[in-house]
Amino acid sequence: MRLTLLGSFVAVTMVSFGQSSLAEINSPLRQSETNVYSSQVIAFNAPNFRPEVSFSNGVLSVSVPTSFFEGPINEILRANLDGNHKSTDFQKIDISGTRVSFTNGGLNVNGNWQFQSRELLAKNPITGKKHYSPWVSVSGSFVQPFNVSVKNDRLIAQAGRINLSTSGKWYHPFISDSILSRIAEKNTRPRLDQELQNFNGMNVRQLLVNSGTSQVAQGLRVNTAEARKLIDSRVGGMNAQINGGRLKLVVRVK
Repeated sequence: MRLTLLGSFVAVTMVSFGQSSLAEINSPLRQSETNVYSSQVIAFNAPNFRPEVSFSNGVLSVSVPTSFFEGPINEILRANLDGNHKSTDFQKIDISGTRVSFTNGGLNVNGNWQFQSRELLAKNPITGKKHYSPWVSVSGSFVQPFNVSVKNDRLIAQAGRINLSTSGKWYHPFISDSILSRIAEKNTRPRLDQELQNFNGMNVRQLLVNSGTSQVAQGLRVNTAEARKLIDSRVGGMNAQINGGRLKLVVRVK
């Protein structure tokens, strides 16, 4: 994912991301009895990218808008899935308009298909010339869902059952097999996994550590080095969910 997250900010509390620096807009408001820290927004000069960070009762939460992933994933889909999937004397299958949409719990790969078919009517026994029926064309749409979960500190996309607007039609298996074969052939799912890990060169572990250190340090009253080590040691218990247009990463620090 090639978005630049570098920039300068007017802020109260600074968070270090490698060589760049960014700032938390609001300083945390501690409530001594419940140890609850207010949700904070970290500002990046990257369009539509505004991670929210909060630390409450020992739980660190970092969320980013799913729109952050749409551009790179759509580029992958268009480059690998759009185009002609099959072309024979009898059948043609074309896929177009592939795009991602995020739903609660995961994402969908959406697209359009066109199926053309014809039959051999006769063959001249002398010249070998073939005579076909006219091409018959039908079109529709498809949705390939993916559930997003955590495995070995990584976000992974697991394919569900494809939904085609061809249910009950004789050509349904031709279109379904063509789309699923292309998804497998072009390693679409591993490519989705790769994009879900990449936050401007940071993986999920680095994102949690770098964005959460300041609040964890203040909330637990430890220094930043101790806070970083604590978050890093707990990433194995991370959970992730997609809901309300945001990808939320949650880890219990203490």
